Amino acid sequence: MPCPLVPEQSSTPSAPALNLQRNPFCGRHAEYFSEDPLLAGRMAGQQCRGLEENGVSGSMMHFFGNNAETLRNTNHSIMSERTARELYIKAFEFAFEVEKPDTVMTGYNAANGLYCSNDSALLKGILRGEMGFDGYVMTDWGGFGNRGPAGLMEAGISWIAPGSEDDTFTGPIREAMESGSLTRAQMQQNALRLVRILAR
Repeated sequence: MPCPLVPEQSSTPSAPALNLQRNPFCGRHAEYFSEDPLLAGRMAGQQCRGLEENGVSGSMMHFFGNNAETLRNTNHSIMSERTARELYIKAFEFAFEVEKPDTVMTGYNAANGLYCSNDSALLKGILRGEMGFDGYVMTDWGGFGNRGPAGLMEAGISWIAPGSEDDTFTGPIREAMESGSLTRAQMQQNALRLVRILAR
């Protein structure tokens, strides 16, 4: 008999977290699988498959280069393109070979000059274009970067987590659309990705 406190179906994203164990002082290594991108990716992919086969949306996180918990909102990971692709992005690629999640959560951190939640080349170019991700992208809880709500939308974010009950986010987005700096097509695309997963 199912536990009455746990719903049989959930639209709330769950783990896995597949950051690499790079810094011995990182306080969340218990959530991460390995320092090796192959092992981390394969294990995260299997966990995500198990979740999604049982009606729970997987949310692979934190994309990408999140190495520490101290000052997570201002951490800046500087690395070569080779390091980014062979370690940090590769873990997600290996995971996607097993199971593509319903959602990917960005890291609080910046990487090579841009906050991950604001990086259009990372989210649209690499995650969607190269890796074929077709779910929705969400921010980490309060991980908004430094370009404001419209910058998040332009980068391809569908859910600004946790949201707000006032116009803190919707006001600047509406202003950006009215000024033409953010297109209706981009907003519709972001919303469609989220709604498609919720409907499924």
